[in-house]
Amino acid sequence: MSSPFEAPKNGIYIILGEIQALTSSRKNNLRWSTTHTYEESSEMNSFQNLKTILNSVSDLQDIDSNTFLTPFLEIIRSDETSGPLTCLALNAVNKFLSYGLIDTQSESASSAIDKVAHAVTHTRFVGTNPNNDEVVLMRILQVLRSLLLSPAGSKITNDSVCEILQSCFRICFEIRLSELLRKTSEHVLIDMVQLLFARLPQFKDDATSSTLTKRLHARGITTTGTNDTTNNRRRAQRVSSSSIKKEQINESQTNESTPSPSERNFTYSSQIDDNERPTAIENATHEIPPSAPTDVEIINNEIESTTTDNLSTESILPIIVPSFDESSSRIIDANETSSTTTTTSVESEQQSQEINTSSSPIETQTSTNNNEYISPRGIKFTTSAATPTTSGPVKEALSPYGWPCVRGLFRFLTTLINNYDKNNTEYMMTVGLNLLTVALEVGADHIANYPLLLSIVKDSLCRNLLSMLSCNRIQLFSASLRVSFLIFESLRTHLKYQFEFFLLRLMELIVSEQSKVTYEQKEIALETIVQLLRIPGLSAELYLNYDCDLYLSNLFEELTKMLSKNAFPVAGLTSTHILSLDALLSVIDHIELECQYQVQRQKTDSTSQSLTRPVSSGYALALSLQNIDTNRTGIPRESRHGPRIRQNRQIISTNLPSQDDLKKIKHDKKILKQGSELFNQNPSLGINFLQENRIFTNPLQINEIIKFLKDNPMLDKKIIGEYLSNRKNAATLEQYVTTFHFYDMRIDEALRIYLSEFRLPGEAPLISSLLEHFAAHWRKCNNYQLANNDAAFGLAYACIMLNTDQHNTNVRRQSSPMTCEDFKRNLSKMNNKENFDERMLTEIYNAIKSDEIVMPTEHTGLVRESYLWKLMLKRSSTTGEKFVHVPSGSYNYDIFTLVWGQTMAALSFVFEKSNYDLIIQKSIQGFSKCARIAAHYFMSDVFDNLVISLCKFTTLLNSREINDSLWIENLPIQFGLNRKARLAATVLFNIAHVHGDILRDGWKNILECIIHLYKANLLPSVLVEVEDFLDPTGRTTLVKEQTAQTQK
Repeated sequence: MSSPFEAPKNGIYIILGEIQALTSSRKNNLRWSTTHTYEESSEMNSFQNLKTILNSVSDLQDIDSNTFLTPFLEIIRSDETSGPLTCLALNAVNKFLSYGLIDTQSESASSAIDKVAHAVTHTRFVGTNPNNDEVVLMRILQVLRSLLLSPAGSKITNDSVCEILQSCFRICFEIRLSELLRKTSEHVLIDMVQLLFARLPQFKDDATSSTLTKRLHARGITTTGTNDTTNNRRRAQRVSSSSIKKEQINESQTNESTPSPSERNFTYSSQIDDNERPTAIENATHEIPPSAPTDVEIINNEIESTTTDNLSTESILPIIVPSFDESSSRIIDANETSSTTTTTSVESEQQSQEINTSSSPIETQTSTNNNEYISPRGIKFTTSAATPTTSGPVKEALSPYGWPCVRGLFRFLTTLINNYDKNNTEYMMTVGLNLLTVALEVGADHIANYPLLLSIVKDSLCRNLLSMLSCNRIQLFSASLRVSFLIFESLRTHLKYQFEFFLLRLMELIVSEQSKVTYEQKEIALETIVQLLRIPGLSAELYLNYDCDLYLSNLFEELTKMLSKNAFPVAGLTSTHILSLDALLSVIDHIELECQYQVQRQKTDSTSQSLTRPVSSGYALALSLQNIDTNRTGIPRESRHGPRIRQNRQIISTNLPSQDDLKKIKHDKKILKQGSELFNQNPSLGINFLQENRIFTNPLQINEIIKFLKDNPMLDKKIIGEYLSNRKNAATLEQYVTTFHFYDMRIDEALRIYLSEFRLPGEAPLISSLLEHFAAHWRKCNNYQLANNDAAFGLAYACIMLNTDQHNTNVRRQSSPMTCEDFKRNLSKMNNKENFDERMLTEIYNAIKSDEIVMPTEHTGLVRESYLWKLMLKRSSTTGEKFVHVPSGSYNYDIFTLVWGQTMAALSFVFEKSNYDLIIQKSIQGFSKCARIAAHYFMSDVFDNLVISLCKFTTLLNSREINDSLWIENLPIQFGLNRKARLAATVLFNIAHVHGDILRDGWKNILECIIHLYKANLLPSVLVEVEDFLDPTGRTTLVKEQTAQTQK
C-alpha cells in the first residue's frame, strides 16, 4: 500500500533534528550525568552511529527503515528513561509515521512497522508525577493511532494490532487516570475500530492464513478498594524493596502463568478449534493459583504501597502500556543503590534483551529481497541481480493483519456488554456499546460474509443486547437499542428468530406496569419501533415472515394492536401516546407514498405512450415533447417532482408467495391454533379436528404429527410426554426419537436435550417406554459403546433417579443424598455383567449434582430465559429458514387491511383529546392519507368508516331534532369557534369531492351535514343560488322562501 502523499524531501534533516533534541535532553538529565558515563550509553552510541549513516547518504530511501527507527525505539523501551525523554522519542516516531518517512514498498517495511508497534505498546519509563506521566500516556495513544491509521499501518501483523488495542483498552478502563486521558483513549479506539471494520470487505475468511493467537483483557490494571490493603502493601514492599532475583526471573519464564479470574481472555486465533464453531462461540476463562499473584496485582500493590507510605518522591508510572504476555510481567528495580526510585515494567528482562538484540542497528541484516542488500552499517544497496544468500537465517515474512484480529476484537466487545457479568462496570459497557455502534455502522453489511462473526452476532451479541433491555440505566438502555437497530436493519436476513425475540421483548417492556420500567425506557423503546417501521418494506416483511408462518407469532398484528392501545391516553396526552401514533402512521405513510408513486407512474406510462401515436402536425409533436425531459434518465419533468421512494436495500427474495397463498396460510394458521388448544385438552380431539380441516391427512402420517409436536410452541410439554408414552403411539415414538442427533454426547447430556422437548409422566411404565427408545437411539449414535441396549437403559434410568435424589426436597428430607460411590455401586455389573467406565460415571454424577435436569418452562428468571434462548437457537439452526425480503410496496393491500382499524381508532382518539396544533395537523394528515389509500384500493367500507368518523368531528350532526331552531341558530357560532370541527369538515368535503365515486353509506352522513349547513345559512352561494329568468337580478336563492315563512 503506497503512501497517499509524497514524503518530505528533507527527511534526513528531520531525523537529524529529532536526534539532536533527544541527545540534548538526555545530557541535561541529572540522573543520567551522575550515574552513567558516555562509554556506558549504548543508546547514545546508537544515535552517533545513526548520525554517521545519515550524513553519508544522499537520500533517505537508501537507508533501511529499521536503521533510523531502532535508536528511538530503544529509548522508548528503556526502563532507565525519564518521562520527558520518552515523550521526545515518541514524538519523533509519530513524525516519521505522519510524514511517511517509512518506505512501505521496501522489503523490511513489515518488520519495521511491527517493531514500532511492539516498542510503543511495551513502553517503559521512570515516572515523576501523575500529571507528567499522563502526558507520556497521551503521547503513546497518539503514536498508536498514527501507526494504525497511517498507510504503513496496513503492514502491521495481527499480534501487533491486538497489542495496540489492548494498550488502549487498559488506559481507557483505568479508573485512576484522569477523565480526559480515558476519553482520549476511547476516541482513539473509535478511530481504530472504524478502520478495522471498514476494511472488513478487503479481508479473506481463510482459516489457514495465520496461526497467531493473542488475548484481549477486559481489565489488566484496574484496582478496587475492597481488598486487604495492609496485606497487599506488605506483599508489594517485599517485591519492590529489592531487585527480583535471577532465579525468580527464570522461574517466571519457565512457568506459564494465567490471568486472574477477574480477567476474561478472548482469543482470536484464525484457526478454528472444536470449541469455536459457528454454533457455539465460548470465552476461555482461566484461573490462577492464589500463591502466584499476577503482574497486575503486583503493580496495584506497588501503587498502594508508594501512595500510602510515601516511599518515593519520584513515583512510578502506575499504568503503562503492558505486554500481552502476562506471565512474564514483573516490577524490577532500576537502581539498587537508591531506595527512593523504582521502575515499573510490563515485560521480562529476557524479552527486552531479545527485542534489543533483534533490533540492533549494528546487526548484519540480509534482505530476503534478491534485489536489495543492507550493509552492517544499515545502508541499503539495490542491485540489478543478486543471488540468494545462505549465510544467515532467513526470516519468515510477516503477514499483515486481517479478519482474525477483527474477529477477536468483535468477540471482546461483545463480552464487554454482558449485563450479567458483574465485573463489567457501567463505563466499560458504555464504551463497548459505543465501539460496537461504530463497528456496525461501517461493517454491518459485510459481517454476513464471515460465518464466525455472524455466529457471534446470532448468539452472544444478540443475547447480551437483550439482557441490556432489563437495565435501568438510561444511557446503556438507549445505546443497546441503537446497536440493536443497526444489527436488525442490516443482518435480519440471518436473524429471523432473534428479531422476533427482540420485538416481543420490546412490546412487553412498553406495556409493562412494573415500577422498575421507567417512563423514559418506554419512550426510547417506542422511538426504536418507530425507526424500525420506517425501514422500507419492513412492515410487509414482518407480516410475511411471522404472521404468515404457521408456527410463529402474529408479530405484526400484535404490534399494531399494542401501538393502537398505547395511543389511548388514560389521563393526559404524553409523548408515549404520540410515539405510538407515529409508529402506526409510519406504516400508513409508506403505503400512501407507494400509492402516489404508482399513480404517478401510470401517468408517466400514458404520457410516454402518446409519443408513439401518429401526430397531425409538427406543432402537436412539439407540444408533446415539451413534457419530456431529454436528459439521461428519460423521466418526465412533472414526475420528477413526485414522491421519492426509498427502496429496500436488502437482496429481494425469490419465489414470493401470492395473496392467495397468504390467505391460505393465514386460514391454516387459525385452524392450527384451534387444533393446538384442543390437543392440549385431549390429543385425539385435536388431531381429529386438524384432520377434518385438512391440516393433517387421513389416515395420519407419522412425519406430520412429529413435525407438529416438535415445531409447535403452543403445545403443552406435559401433554406431549403423555401422548408419546401411550402404547398406541409406539410407532410415533420410535420415529420421534430418531429426529435427535446424539452423536459424541455423554448419555446425561443427550438426556437433557431429549427431556427438554417434553415432560416425563409420573408413572414408571410410561417413563420406561420413553427411556427404552431413547437408550437404543443414543447407543446407536455413539457406535454401540455400551454392551447392549439394556445397559444404556439402566444408565439412563439411573440418571433420572440421581437427579431426583439430588434435587428433590422431599427425598432429601427422608434420607441423605447419595454419594458418587453410592451411584457407582448402584450401577455395578449392569453393563452386561461388567462395570461402566468409572471416569464416565464420575462425570455424570458431578454434572447432574451441579446442574439439575429440569423443565425450564416451569421456572422463571435467568433459567427460563436461557432455556428459551437455546430453544430459539436450536430452531434457527434446524429449520434453516431465512428472513424473506420483499420489494418496497409489496403486500400493501394486506398490510392496510390489517392496520387501518387500529390506526383509525388511534387517530380519532388523539384528534379528539388533543388541543395542540401540531398533533391536530398530524391527525388530519393521517385521515387524508387513509382516505387516499382506501380510494386507491377501492375499499368502500374503509372509506365509509372514515367519512362517518369525520362527520362526527364536524359537530354538524346533532342527536336532537333537526328542526330545533335554537340549535340551528347557535350552529354558526359553535362551528366557527371550533377549529377542529372546521378542519374535519374541510378534510371531509375534500375527500368526498376527490373520491366520491367509491363512497357508499357515507353519503347519508355527508348529506345530513350539508342540510344543517343549509339551515344555518352557512353554505356558499354557489350551492344555494340558481338562475331565475323571472327574477330581476336573474338569480334566486333557495333560502328566501324559508326565511319569509319564518318571519310570518
